[in-house]
Amino acid sequence: MLDSDEQQREIKTFPIWQAHGYFVQLIDGLEYLHSKFIIHNDIKPGNLLITVEHQLKITDFGTAEQLDMFSTDDTITRSQGTPAFQCPEIANGEDTYNGFSIDIWSCGVTLYNLVTGRLPFEADNIYLLFQTIGKGVYTIPDDIESHLASFIHGLLHINKNLRLTLEQIKQHEWFRRRPPRTFEFLPFPPSALNQMLDSDEQQREIKTFPIWQAHGYFVQLIDGLEYLHSKFIIHNDIKPGNLLITVEHQLKITDFGTAEQLDMFSTDDTITRSQGTPAFQCPEIANGEDTYNGFSIDIWSCGVTLYNLVTGRLPFEADNIYLLFQTIGKGVYTIPDDIESHLASFIHGLLHINKNLRLTLEQIKQHEWFRRRPPRTFEFLPFPPSALNRFQTFTMHDYLTELHRSTVLSEEENHNDNHQEEQQQQIKIPIDSNSFFHSPYDNQHVESQQKQQQQQQQHQQEHNGRSRLNCSCSRTLSGENIYPTKTRNRHQPRICVLS
Repeated sequence: MLDSDEQQREIKTFPIWQAHGYFVQLIDGLEYLHSKFIIHNDIKPGNLLITVEHQLKITDFGTAEQLDMFSTDDTITRSQGTPAFQCPEIANGEDTYNGFSIDIWSCGVTLYNLVTGRLPFEADNIYLLFQTIGKGVYTIPDDIESHLASFIHGLLHINKNLRLTLEQIKQHEWFRRRPPRTFEFLPFPPSALNQMLDSDEQQREIKTFPIWQAHGYFVQLIDGLEYLHSKFIIHNDIKPGNLLITVEHQLKITDFGTAEQLDMFSTDDTITRSQGTPAFQCPEIANGEDTYNGFSIDIWSCGVTLYNLVTGRLPFEADNIYLLFQTIGKGVYTIPDDIESHLASFIHGLLHINKNLRLTLEQIKQHEWFRRRPPRTFEFLPFPPSALNRFQTFTMHDYLTELHRSTVLSEEENHNDNHQEEQQQQIKIPIDSNSFFHSPYDNQHVESQQKQQQQQQQHQQEHNGRSRLNCSCSRTLSGENIYPTKTRNRHQPRICVLS
């Protein structure tokens, strides 16, 4: 929402009352996770989804870790969250960390970002960034009121033992009181985040896309990347989590928070800054080079993304970011034996350790695997229906069926004269407002129908096994012919007789 605000593009901050509401929900969610012994490890605005009802949802548990329920503390030895949201003990290379405290620190960075529009720790590369975080020195703008400033300082205390706990957070003055609501408001952008690999319930053990489906998405990714590069834009953080899939299975590249635009008159794509997700960084960044080829960085990230789609795992993994960068720097990885040769050679070209030998966009488009369309199989990783946006899951079918369905009139036999007394028909309207939306004109229509029915006189006919239905025309229903009656009062609904 910060990136999508067009009217307040220069400010890019949430009003304090709105940030407070979201942060309270974040702490409630985090408290639940910690009660289940789950360390999220990557709390940041990009992993917090906001529904149209402004309910906050914590997502992306790819780096989460669950403690043993019998463990005596929250010590963990692995953390691979987003660098700018990592705590000083990780930045300083300690061997073990307090998991709950890591999440608290990330919440502090997140809150700082919401109310100031920037990050407390920034640098040109990940090494300088970790040096800055390790020192724990940052500034809070003067326009931040004192209670909020002290709250942020408590969340971002360099000493993990003095950092606020969840209980202390809930007792803090700023957290407990509700800031006055102003007219300022950062609107909700209609969007959806879909991590289809993580949401696949039927193939939970496999977590891979069929080759034909991965190929289709990857072709769209390269088309989008080609457009960005033609506009001199380096994305810097291509990964599955930043690729949205619409219900029509169109791929959208998102999250340009670390993107960089080259000067249109520059002679090459050299950049000096990259802060993408560690596991998707290229060897030249992992090895600490001073400058990088921006286009080549995006190509490498595309290679890691494709590897993840077709294998369900990452080519480079380690227990912490330092070991991870050592692994990436060596460029050694394995491809499963069940990956066919054309695809394997394609991945090797994307993930070549030498940036000068890495495939370019033109070479990608000419590669055999990219050009040919793999045969479609019955395997398919479905698009998970969004439970976050009620407009996306809204359907008129139930409402229309209920409103316009033909209701068979109940019959009561009159034993004295063998005549049937027709009961007055009533139109039933669903009352579940969550399944559809009423227009004011719907109620007027219903009232009009009810008045017409009240004016209708009861017709008595000899009981001969016939049933009466409300209908507006002559048609065939379930193989039976329906014939409209010849005489009808214009104020009465048409009566059809099923014969």
